[in-house]
Amino acid sequence: MTVPLGLIDHAGSAPTALAAQLTWLSPTDAVQVAVATLGMLLAIAALPRVLTTALATLRPHARTVAPALAVALALRLLAPARLVMLFSGYELTERSAVLTAVHRYGAGSQVLHRLLFTVLPPDDATLIGVHRLAGWLALLPLLAWFARWQPPPRAIAWAAWGLATLPLLVHDAASESILVVGALWLWSGLLLLETARPGDGWRAAVLLAAAGMTRPELAIVAPLLSLWVLRRQGTPLTRRHAALAVLFALLVLPQVWHSVDRMAQDAAQGTNRLHKLVPLGPLAVVGSFVPFWPLVFPLPWTLLALHGLRRHRARLELALVTYAWAFTLLVDLPQTSVPRLEAPLAALWLLLGAWHLAELALPAQRWLVAVVALATLPTLQLWSPTNEDDAARFTRAALAKLPAQDACLVTLHESDPPDKGKVQRAFPDYLLRPPHRTVARYALAQWQAAGAPQCPAGTFLLVEHRCWAIFHHPAAAPAQLPICTQTLAEHRWLPVLQERAANHGQNEYGWYPDVGEFALGLYKLQP
Repeated sequence: MTVPLGLIDHAGSAPTALAAQLTWLSPTDAVQVAVATLGMLLAIAALPRVLTTALATLRPHARTVAPALAVALALRLLAPARLVMLFSGYELTERSAVLTAVHRYGAGSQVLHRLLFTVLPPDDATLIGVHRLAGWLALLPLLAWFARWQPPPRAIAWAAWGLATLPLLVHDAASESILVVGALWLWSGLLLLETARPGDGWRAAVLLAAAGMTRPELAIVAPLLSLWVLRRQGTPLTRRHAALAVLFALLVLPQVWHSVDRMAQDAAQGTNRLHKLVPLGPLAVVGSFVPFWPLVFPLPWTLLALHGLRRHRARLELALVTYAWAFTLLVDLPQTSVPRLEAPLAALWLLLGAWHLAELALPAQRWLVAVVALATLPTLQLWSPTNEDDAARFTRAALAKLPAQDACLVTLHESDPPDKGKVQRAFPDYLLRPPHRTVARYALAQWQAAGAPQCPAGTFLLVEHRCWAIFHHPAAAPAQLPICTQTLAEHRWLPVLQERAANHGQNEYGWYPDVGEFALGLYKLQP
C-alpha cells in the first residue's frame, strides 16, 4: 500500500504516527523494521556502559586527550552543515519521516531517525544536529579501543588530536551520512568486546549488529574486526563466542537478506559492478582507497601507517581488514561517495599512523606533526562550494517564505519530463508538513494538467538548480529544462525571492550545463 499523497504530497494526508506507517510496509520490510527497532533500542541502552568504559580507559590520558576532545566538539558543532549525498539526503530524511519502504541500505538508519522524529521535527537539519554529537561521541570508544592496544602513551595523544581535527571526520559529522552513527555503534561494540566484565559481550554483539543494520558492509566488517580483536588478545574461541555470533547473525539477518535482494536487482539492471571487480581482487581498491587520496586524507598519516606495518603483524592484519572493508564498498561506489563511505576506515589508518609516529624519536615526531598539519590543509577543500549546496540553501530559504498553511508549491518532480536519468530530484517534503507548515506540493506537469489551480493562501513556483540539471551541453547557451521555462512563461508570476547563483562546476554525474550562473526564484501566481 502506498501513502495517500494527493497530486504529489499533501501536508495533511501523510500520517506521522509510526503505527499507521508500519501498516504500509510489506511483510519482509515490516520484519526488518521490527528487528532494527529492537536492535537500535538495545544499542541506545548500551551506550551509557560504553561511555563509562571509554572514560575509565582514557582517564590516565586525560591530560592530553581532554583538550583534544574539547577542540573536537567545538569543530563539529561549528562546521558548516552539508548534504553530502547530493539531493538523496532529502530522500533519506523523507523515508525516515514517512516509512513507505525500507531504504536500499537497510532499515537501521531509518528506524533510528524515525525514533528521533518522535521527539524532534522531521528535518535533515535535525539529523545533522544529532550527527554532530554522535560524530564526537564516537571518538570516545574509538580512542579507548585504541588505548587497549597498549600503544605508547604519546600515540594516544597524537591519535586524539588527529581524530579531533581531521577535516574528513569533522566534515562527515556535520552531514546526514548514515555512517556517522554506524561508526559510533561499531567502535562501541569493539570496545566492549575488549573488556572482561560480565554482560559486555552481549552488549558488544548488539552494538556490532546495530552497526551492521546501518550499512550493509558493516555486517561484514564488524565480524572481521571482532576476529582481529580476539586474535590480537590471543583469546581462544569458546561456546560463549559462538552464542554471541548467533545473536549477531539473528539481528543482522533481515539486513543481509534485504541487501542480497537489492544487489540482485542492481545486477539485473546492470548497475552492480561486483562481477567486474572480483577478478581484479585487491587491485580494484587502489583507486578508491581514501588513505591514498591526499586531497581527502593527509598523505603523511598513510605513509606513517605503511611504514609501521613492516614490524607488527597485528597492525598489518588490521590494515588488511580495512582494505577488505574498502573492497566491499566497490559494489556501488561513485567517486563522489568515497570520502563519506570510507571515513571510518580512514580513522583506523590515522590510528595506525599515530602509533608508528609515537615510536619515532621525539624530535622526529615534532617535525612530522608539522608535516602532517601542512598536509591537512589541502583537505579543507572538502568544504568547497557546490551547486547542490546552493540549491539546498536556497530551497530552505524559499520554503521559509511560504504561508504557514493552505498554500500550494509547484516544483520539478521525478515524474516531470525529460527523464531524470542520473539526476536526483528528491525534495524535502517533510518541511511542507506539520510541525513546519501545511502546504501541498504539485509536479509541474500535473499542476498544468489540473488547470493551474490557485490555492487559498496562494500558489507558488520554485525554480532552482534542478531546472537545469541533466540539460548539459557544454556548447549550449544557458537554458532551463523546457517544462520549467514553459511554466514560468505561461502564467503571471510575482517574484517573492530571487537569486543568481554561480555555477561551481559539474558533479560526478555531469548534471549541469556550461553556464556562468543559475537564476533561482520563488514566484507567486497572480490571479
